[in-house]
Amino acid sequence: MYSYPVVVVGGYPRFQYGGFSFSVVDPWPEYWANNWYANDDVYVDYSGEGYYMYNRRYPRDRIAVSVYEQQDDQRDVWQQRRAHNWQSEHRDWQQRGGYNGYRIPEDRYGGYLGPDHTFRMNSYPMAMVGGYPRFQYGGFSFSVVDPWPEHWSNNWYDNDDMYIDYSGDGYYLYNRMYPQDRIALTVYAS
Repeated sequence: MYSYPVVVVGGYPRFQYGGFSFSVVDPWPEYWANNWYANDDVYVDYSGEGYYMYNRRYPRDRIAVSVYEQQDDQRDVWQQRRAHNWQSEHRDWQQRGGYNGYRIPEDRYGGYLGPDHTFRMNSYPMAMVGGYPRFQYGGFSFSVVDPWPEHWSNNWYDNDDMYIDYSGDGYYLYNRMYPQDRIALTVYAS
């Protein structure tokens, strides 16, 4: 579990694996080790009445999970945030009065961020938090403050190479297909 970022959606922990999102419906048993999610091997299986997460260390236990198609979750979140007129709806951090969020330490920045570290948005858990899409990447949570430009392709989150960079006045999400655009991000320590 430790390898997969977890977000809370509707009050339940949700993680993504194998193209699907799994919401953990049951609490984990109190006698499981406090660090089970970092050390134990777990898997999801269907048992005739639904999907469950199993822990190989505690084979008699099972935790109910709900399964969602990852692409549908993300598509819904992103479609809600498409700009109607990018030029009037987008604002840089300078126009917003400056960036006041978490600052990523330099020693961690180079390992995940900048133009040399691209990723596909659909590979990372997404949830709406406070009315904004939020995803986890590189040990941090990023809230997408701007809508995405209406001139981007409808499936940019599946196909386009994205990266995060600090551009003097704050953090931004960049799309290699549309290098002139940048989307303001707020960073949170995960």
